Amino acid sequence: TNQLMSRAQQLQQQGNIEGARRLYMQVLAIFPSNLRAQSALSSLNLIAQRNVPSQQQLNALSKLFRQRDFAGVVASTRKLLKDYPKSFLLWNIQGAANLEIKELKEAEFSFKKAVQIKPQDPDAHNNLGNVLRELERLKEAVDSYISALRIRSDLPETHNNLGNVFMEMEDYDAALNSYGKALEFNKDSAEIHNNIGKAYLEDGQYQTALDHFKLVLEINPDQTDLHLLLGRAQRGLGKSSLAIESYNRALQINHENQSPRLELIKILADEGQNDAARSIIKELLDQASLSFPILNALSRVPHLVENIDIGAEVEKYFAKHPLETANQKIKFAFLRGRCFHHDGKVKEAVEQFELANGMLGQETAVQLKETEELMAKSLAWLTSLPPDLRDSENGSPSPLLILGPSRSGKTRLDYVLSSLKSVDSADEYRELSQAFRMSAEQNSTPELNPLGTLPDKFASSFRSNLRKILKVNHPGVDTIINTNPGLISFCASYALMEPRFKLVCIKRDPNDLAVRMFMKDYRNAKGHCYTNDLGAC
Repeated sequence: TNQLMSRAQQLQQQGNIEGARRLYMQVLAIFPSNLRAQSALSSLNLIAQRNVPSQQQLNALSKLFRQRDFAGVVASTRKLLKDYPKSFLLWNIQGAANLEIKELKEAEFSFKKAVQIKPQDPDAHNNLGNVLRELERLKEAVDSYISALRIRSDLPETHNNLGNVFMEMEDYDAALNSYGKALEFNKDSAEIHNNIGKAYLEDGQYQTALDHFKLVLEINPDQTDLHLLLGRAQRGLGKSSLAIESYNRALQINHENQSPRLELIKILADEGQNDAARSIIKELLDQASLSFPILNALSRVPHLVENIDIGAEVEKYFAKHPLETANQKIKFAFLRGRCFHHDGKVKEAVEQFELANGMLGQETAVQLKETEELMAKSLAWLTSLPPDLRDSENGSPSPLLILGPSRSGKTRLDYVLSSLKSVDSADEYRELSQAFRMSAEQNSTPELNPLGTLPDKFASSFRSNLRKILKVNHPGVDTIINTNPGLISFCASYALMEPRFKLVCIKRDPNDLAVRMFMKDYRNAKGHCYTNDLGAC
């Protein structure tokens, strides 16, 4: 009995609750009245009910994490969870380790368990959003990040994560809105300024992107990726010589990185510096195998690589690397189409582009349908509001929100309308955010939920603050324009609080997105200019 009790106590100290319990039960099976075993078993049950591992066990997990032994972390947490099945901390740790070793389904399960145990913990929702993003379930990731922000709105990391997902969804306006909120809580973050620059870069606003990249340059002057982004912005502004300098600087910082070489190949070919481009290609092929980024770059300059059959190499590459996600399949279709196009096989090229169109259409159709439904609800709310909520601030312009997908012609329509003397254009979200913050300070901040209701007191405060701001910033005009100030759901909430809001929605066929992606490849190539139409207003 003494040996069993001593061994059970050792197991308990080591955190092996289940093993200790079995030994105490063995003692009680032989001596049911043993008070030491009864007391120890009761104490053990209390420890298990608290669902908190010992500090010794947590220290061991922490050590494994520092050693980057994530498989060891997963193995340890699985054992511990048998004793502490409701430990929020253990599920969170296991999910983080799962994510590090790309066990994405297991990570999703772990983080969902953590959310079930502590639904009001914002970190749990943020972590779940991270793994859903890795699984390319972007809409679900957005929902998780928004759930975290509803619990706590002052989380710059979560705002930044939300912006990153919107970037992947090519909703650059929503991304900028999220990054802007992240910046409010962390004004000196190089990462956030860098992300804002990327969003402006992808949206074609090259000078604004360049301004943000220069801010980051003052903080991190020796970042390879930053100089690549600088080069892309400079190239977009037509400053090819500066772009080449930036790409060469990136190569100096990290000579092993292939990305600067890929950018140099494209820009040198566009500038007609074919010998210099061929020299970079030779250097690249001497150092690296034909990866997807390299094949993608070479497919744009087939006249410089006559000794390589790019189309055949593309087929070989994807025969060895199975396509798993929809995004990979779309990229492969575009790459095959480009190779067929350069080989003069127009029919085959068109088939590949149509295939990509179809896949993109399927991916975006659901989102487009939800957007249209939300717009319909928003317009219905506007028409149902009583007419007595009119302008109490004489001379304050009426807001007009122009909504639509990226590159659908929102800015073009803004330029056309703001050319009128009675119309002015505003910052995409600054004034709306300012009015919302002022109202939040005067009241308790409500949850931005377009499907629910907003407190009358807050709505009245927002209405009054916005009208004062617009009157001061835009005197003498009747209408003030914003293009996509954040999520459409936010716009619906704004419209609920200010009945003078007018909404214009520019709709595009989902397949236009595929065409736009293809045209973006040729944005800076000579002889391949294109423009956007306004779509169907």
